[in-house]
Amino acid sequence: SAWALAADIIKTGANGSNTQTALHQSAVCGSVVEVLTACQSLTLPENAAITVAVVINNTTTAGDATLWNFQGQWFN
Repeated sequence: SAWALAADIIKTGANGSNTQTALHQSAVCGSVVEVLTACQSLTLPENAAITVAVVINNTTTAGDATLWNFQGQWFN
């Protein structure tokens, strides 16, 4: 089945305070709309590179999940 996921990382504190929030906006797998997860507080170092990763879990059959597109938008 096709799937889609949308999420944001939002700056929540003063500049240099290393405070952000991860916001899960939507998750769909086939025709099933998944339950949203609660916001998570983050403490990512703002004076260093921040890695954004998409991890696919092939638990049923190796190679049964594929990522065709990743779109990132960065604002300062």
